[in-house]
Amino acid sequence: MAERSQSQPETTPFTKGPSPSRRGFFAKVLFQSKPTDAELAIVNRLADGPVSKVTAEAIAEDLRSFGVNGKVARQVVASVWGSAVTAFLADDTITNDEAKYLAELRRALGLSDAELKAAEEELVHTRFGRAVGTVIGDDHLNAADRQKLDDLAKAIRLPQDVADRILLRARENRLAIAAKKAIDDQRLSPTELADLYALARALDIELQLDQHTQAMFDRCSLLWRIDNGELPTLNVGINLQRGEMCHAVADTTWMEMRTRTDRINYGGPVASIRICKGLRYRVGSVRVQRITREELIEVDRGRLYLTNKRVIFDGGKKNTSIRLSALLSFTPFADGVVLEKSSGRSPHLLLNGDVEVFLSVLGVALASSE
Repeated sequence: MAERSQSQPETTPFTKGPSPSRRGFFAKVLFQSKPTDAELAIVNRLADGPVSKVTAEAIAEDLRSFGVNGKVARQVVASVWGSAVTAFLADDTITNDEAKYLAELRRALGLSDAELKAAEEELVHTRFGRAVGTVIGDDHLNAADRQKLDDLAKAIRLPQDVADRILLRARENRLAIAAKKAIDDQRLSPTELADLYALARALDIELQLDQHTQAMFDRCSLLWRIDNGELPTLNVGINLQRGEMCHAVADTTWMEMRTRTDRINYGGPVASIRICKGLRYRVGSVRVQRITREELIEVDRGRLYLTNKRVIFDGGKKNTSIRLSALLSFTPFADGVVLEKSSGRSPHLLLNGDVEVFLSVLGVALASSE
C-alpha cells in the first residue's frame, strides 16, 4: 500500500509493484494456482488507473492468467478490496473522492452485496468497534464521548443505525462481564448490586434482567445474606416451640447405614457313604458362613424442616426431631448431607431442592446454636 499523494491524478491506495510472470496454458494446467501473483497483477492494473477504466473482464483475465478461480478467486478479490479500505481508514476518514473510488473499485472487482457486507463488518465495523472500546474503557459514556463516536461514524461512512447497534452491543457486553464477575462466587452483596446499577447509569444503558438472570441474582443475594447471618424465616404448617423459627424446608429421603448379614451354606465337595439300606452317611461340613457388610438403606421419605433449634423430619412412617445442640457436625454432599449425631445412627439425608441454600442455612444455624 502506498501513501496517498496529491500528485496522483486520482485518489488511489495502490502503487505499482514488480510484474509477476504470467503462465502459459500448460503451466496453468500442470502447476498450482498462484493467488498472490494474481493479486499483484490486479493491484498493478489498478495502480495504473484510473479505476473507472478497469473492467470486470480485465480483472477476470488477471485471475485466469494465474490459474485462480472459484472460491480462491473470490478471496483474492476480497483481499484487494480490503487493502483499499484499510488504506483509506488509516486516518479515520473516508473522503468523497475515496468513497467514489471505492464505488468504482467495487464495480471492477464485481463484489456481491454479501461480499461487501462481510468486508465492511471485518474492516469498518471493527475499526468503529475499537474506538467504542477505547471510549467506554473507563466504564463511562458522556455526551462528548457520543459526539466523538458520531463524528467517527460519519467520517468512515458508517450508517448511524449500524454505529448505534455496535455501541449498544459493546455497552451490553461490558455490563454482562461485570455482572458475571459479581456472581462468580455465587454470592451477590448489596454493594455489588449497587455497583452494577451505577455502571449501567454511567454507560447510559438500562440494567435489564430476564427471568432466568433475575432468579440467579435473587439466589446469589440470598446466599450472601445467609453467609452474613441473615437467615430467611418461613411460615410452615407444623407446630413449633416458643421462640422457634423455621429457616429452610426440603423434601427429603431419610437413609441410614445398616449392618446386613448374608448366610452362605456349605457348598464344597461332599462324600456319601452307605451305612445300610435307606441310610447313607454324608461326609463334609454343614457350617454356615456369614458375610457382614454396611450398606445405606432408605428408611423413610418426607419433609425436612430446619429451625433455629431443631432439624425436624415429617415422614410417611414416623416423625423425628434432632436438636441442633445434639449435632456434632455435618458432612455436605452435592445432593444431601450427613448429620453427625452425638449418639445413635447418623442420618444420611437426600435433599430434593436447592441443596446449597439448605446447607448454608444449616451451617449458620449450627454456628449460632453453639
